Amino acid sequence: MKKIVRVMTAFCMVLALSLPTIAFGDEATQKTPVPANAAATAEDVVADDAAEEAVPAIEDAAAEVVEVDEEVAVEVAPESITDEVSPEAEVARTPVPFSGNLQARTLSSLSLNTLGFGVDFVSTIIHPMLPGFRSVDIPAHSTAMGTQAVIWQDSLAANQRFRMEKSADGYIVFYNVETGYCLDIKGGQLTPGNAVIQWPFKNSLNQKWLPVVIEEGDLTVCVLVSAITAENYDAESLSSLSLEELSNNDDIFVLDVKGGIAANGSSLIIWPFNGNDNQLFGLEFPPAPLDFGGEFLFKTAVPGVDRALDIAGASKDNGAALLLWDTHGYLNQWFDVIYIPETGYYSIINQRSGKALDVTGASMYKGAQVIQWGSHNGFNQQWSICWANDDPDSALVHIVNAGSGLALDLTGGVAVNGGKVIQWPTHNGSNQQWDVYVPLNP
Repeated sequence: MKKIVRVMTAFCMVLALSLPTIAFGDEATQKTPVPANAAATAEDVVADDAAEEAVPAIEDAAAEVVEVDEEVAVEVAPESITDEVSPEAEVARTPVPFSGNLQARTLSSLSLNTLGFGVDFVSTIIHPMLPGFRSVDIPAHSTAMGTQAVIWQDSLAANQRFRMEKSADGYIVFYNVETGYCLDIKGGQLTPGNAVIQWPFKNSLNQKWLPVVIEEGDLTVCVLVSAITAENYDAESLSSLSLEELSNNDDIFVLDVKGGIAANGSSLIIWPFNGNDNQLFGLEFPPAPLDFGGEFLFKTAVPGVDRALDIAGASKDNGAALLLWDTHGYLNQWFDVIYIPETGYYSIINQRSGKALDVTGASMYKGAQVIQWGSHNGFNQQWSICWANDDPDSALVHIVNAGSGLALDLTGGVAVNGGKVIQWPTHNGSNQQWDVYVPLNP
């Protein structure tokens, strides 16, 4: 394998020296040539994002965690690669390390509580306080009304994220950001073991919840009391009850993981409050625009190289590949990261092309290529940016697609010039970690 890679690399170097410099320009305003670091090949360009085949329903894509992705064939730079840069090209900007951090947010820090909201809504991930890090999940990305909610290994995908809104009567509604349906007690029947499903919002009490906060830290730990129960109490007094006081009221029904089983696929039900961990849920609030947003360059954390995410050939075309290239600081390596408050994700827009990072074909499968495409705000164009190794003091991040729950990764785990960027189940390898930089002179 090493011999093949050396031969292919040598071939690309000879070919690069024989290629002419590539020039770029808009029809309206012709510009001086910019760095042509990697051009997309014909197979990289897709005809029409909207016409790509529908994605079959599958189990949560990130459930299968792997350590490495060596089974993906190592690809070297495409034949048209050249690293010639015109001295009259657009001005390169010097990247410097990002000095901000992504501090955990709590219900109170957001000015959100059971009695009033400082904002209209907020995106949240709901974690049962059971062994293993799992989240409330709409299984297989189902869009069917009546699908029962479950817990599943945390993936950061949109079927595990909920928009938390205050209803006019002061309760909380949890809308799944992928389907738009809300968490609902089936049939409005307040009986032990009744299923919690997704259903269109009907403004009924069986779709509303009252969070009783137990503890605030990295997660806001709370009991989610059904509004049908809370209707019989004063909301303010109920929200201030301790766990012991809640336990003394056997008519208080709450969200519950059936049987307390900490396994993928365990269903959500309602049950009288008993104080067990399967009735405690941690609300996680992803970073907001003030925490993370602006213009950034992302360098791979693979040791021994200084290479960044880069749009092939500084192309402005739909379908141009996202790849890795030596850091040079021109616009095809800079991205505008824009917060989407309705979902809590980000769009990542290349500064030269104005196009969004996109998982080709909205694929749910590992190994799918990441490209650029005109922005349409589909979930294959929305991304979660989170700490590597769950360490808020780390300068490294994972970038995870909202549609698939899979992370940006280097083909074959190798940080070669021209190596294409794919999506892959999240692991803690350096080939999935990115060092965040901002411009020295914005």
